[in-house]
Amino acid sequence: MATYTPTLNPSRGLIVEKNPFLKLDVDLVKCVLSSHDEVVIGIGSALKSHEPGMICTAGERMEITDHVLQSEGIDPARYILIPIEDQGANAHWVGQSIMVCPRWDTFYTRNFKNASMFLSHRKARGYNVVQMDQQKPEIDYFEDIAAMIRGEASAVDRVESYVPESAMVKMQEMGILSRVDTIYNRKRNNEVRCDKVNRILFLGGLRPPHGIWSEGNGHLGAIKQCLDGGAQVVIAVGSAQRSDDERCPFTAGQRIEMMRYAMLSNGVDATRFYIVPITDIGSNALYEPHLSTLTPAFQRVSSGNGAVLSIFKSYDPFVLVRSEVAGKAGEALSASLVRKTMYDGLRGVSSDAVEGLIPTIESRLVGALDPAILGSFKALKLYHVMHDIANRTE
Repeated sequence: MATYTPTLNPSRGLIVEKNPFLKLDVDLVKCVLSSHDEVVIGIGSALKSHEPGMICTAGERMEITDHVLQSEGIDPARYILIPIEDQGANAHWVGQSIMVCPRWDTFYTRNFKNASMFLSHRKARGYNVVQMDQQKPEIDYFEDIAAMIRGEASAVDRVESYVPESAMVKMQEMGILSRVDTIYNRKRNNEVRCDKVNRILFLGGLRPPHGIWSEGNGHLGAIKQCLDGGAQVVIAVGSAQRSDDERCPFTAGQRIEMMRYAMLSNGVDATRFYIVPITDIGSNALYEPHLSTLTPAFQRVSSGNGAVLSIFKSYDPFVLVRSEVAGKAGEALSASLVRKTMYDGLRGVSSDAVEGLIPTIESRLVGALDPAILGSFKALKLYHVMHDIANRTE
């Protein structure tokens, strides 16, 4: 199989499914990849779990989907798993799918309702919608799995027809089949998860991701330290609901795209990391369970922010790691400093002058931003975003 080389402007399709590890979903992923470089796989209803029809957390669904797709021989550098939270209004849900995901140009779906929602906003947003002929049946797949656990022979064929064997193996390993037995069959089980993965959480706003990978400084240096220790890293992009303001100019999807391209272009295998948007919820006491619902399970937490580490301090299972994000020779390096440098260089000039100012701004940020991040800034037109913010008037 040829190795996929990431680019700054790939073509991407988007699919959104609640449990995207089923056979129909795997087929849809393959369909999208037959005509696009990459696929964004949205994990729908991301905050729901432990109830009929929605047994797994979003983080668990990410892990299962990842395992199934790799078992099918799909290059993990070609798909991006993103949890998408339900919204109170359908229009908000479409907006959420755009805001937290890296750029995509075509939405693919087997669901008539989802197709209708995205079609309503297609003209304003400039994307395409492809409705697949074969609709996904309205079935509670976990109910059939529960019946199979009870020993009903007829359920075995039904489960095998739409749940890949690799998904069943992974769910058994993760203790999810015991949870199915508890919720559907009312059996008392001690849910035991096999935590074989050495995984660490790195939490940051990444507004923008800073540091030079080869120099080992900034955000990228802190993540590199985690990887050098042999861990798989979950990169949690905080304040995912914020964008287009002075402190947070970029959408979560743009921040994810910058970080992902930096990781891949610096030679990090796509199996070594997840990047997950995390919205603020206004409660430190609830933040850890909120975050843990949206991410694959982790055992350690790394951050350069003491306040972040203090949130996890009272949770015994976590080992806390204070990461260092200094710049060259120990000078201060922060996202706020990067933003200020850009705003200062873009304030008071016309939009037509932005492209010509980029080399000067980049010269002031030597040692602060990785070449891959600078490339993403241009591809995503983020200098223009920052110019608009810098020159707003009340």
